[in-house]
Amino acid sequence: MNSNFQFFGNKEKLKSSPLLLTLGNFDGVHLGHKHILNYIRDLKKENESFAVVTFDPHPIFYFDKNKKNYLIYSLEYRIQELLKICDVVIVQKFIDDFANQSHEEFCQNWLLKNFHPRKVFLGFNFTYGKNRLGNSETFEKFASKNRIQFETLPAYKHKEEFISSSLIRKAILKNDFLLVQELLAQPFFIDGIVIHGDKRGRQIGFPTANIKIDEKRILPQNGVYACRVQIENEMNQYHAVMNIGVRPTVQQEVLEIHVEAHLFDYNGDLYGKKIKYFPVQFIREERKFSNFLELKEQIKLDSEKSKIILGEK
Repeated sequence: MNSNFQFFGNKEKLKSSPLLLTLGNFDGVHLGHKHILNYIRDLKKENESFAVVTFDPHPIFYFDKNKKNYLIYSLEYRIQELLKICDVVIVQKFIDDFANQSHEEFCQNWLLKNFHPRKVFLGFNFTYGKNRLGNSETFEKFASKNRIQFETLPAYKHKEEFISSSLIRKAILKNDFLLVQELLAQPFFIDGIVIHGDKRGRQIGFPTANIKIDEKRILPQNGVYACRVQIENEMNQYHAVMNIGVRPTVQQEVLEIHVEAHLFDYNGDLYGKKIKYFPVQFIREERKFSNFLELKEQIKLDSEKSKIILGEK
C-alpha cells in the first residue's frame, strides 16, 4: 500500500470486504457532505466497507504556498467527523508525485493499484489529475472499462441554495453565524491551545485567554464578538467577550493576528488547555484607543453588550 497514506478507523476492512469509495476535501464536513456520506453508508451492504479518501494539505495550499485563512476546520476534526459515518478514512499526502499524475495515471496506477473498489462515488464537480483534466465524464469511461460501478453525486440544496464549503467561508467572513450553523449542522468554532500573552488584559482587570491559531484556518473579520467557550474536559460552557485582530492599542510594531477572550465568572488556570470559541454575534470593529484607560472602559461596555446578547441580562 502507498507509503503516502495515513489510515484512520478499521483499516482491516479494506482487505477483507468489497469497497465503496469516495474522494474529496470535505472541508467543514458540512450538511451537504453529510447528506452524501449518509447516502453511501445507507447503500452499503453488511459485508462491504465504506472508505473516504481526503487530502493533506488541502490542494489549494499545494498550488498557493502563501495561502492563509482558508480552511473551515483542521484535518484532525475532519477525520473525527468522517469516521462517524464511514469505516475508514485514508489521508493521501498531496505532494509532487501525486499532483503531477495525469488523470489516466490517477485512475490506473493510483486508484486500481491501491484500492480495487467495487463502486466509486464522486461529486459532480470533483476533478483529478494534472491540470484537473479528470472529471466525472472521464472517470465514467474508465470505470466502465474496468468493471467498476460509478455514481456521480449531485450538489445538495438547503433552502434553495447549493451548499458548499465556499458558501460557508463567505458566511463566516460576513459574521452570519446563524447561517453557518445551519450549513454545518452545528455551531462554528475557533479552537486552539491557550498560550501565554503579554498579560496586558490582566493588568487592566480583564484577563484574557489567548489561543495559538492555525494560520491556514479561516477567521471571521477582525473585531469584538459575544461568544460561548468550551474548555477541554469540562461539560459546562462559559460566556465571554472575544477579540480577533491585531490589538492596535497594545502592538506597536509587528501586527500579528490574535484571538483572545475574557471569560466571565471563570478563575481557573487555562494555560496549555485546548479551548473552543463559538462566536455568536459581532459587536464592533477593532480600533485603536489613545490609552489603556479608554480601552478598559470600552471592554466594560463590550462585556455588558456580550452578556445581553448571550442572555445573561
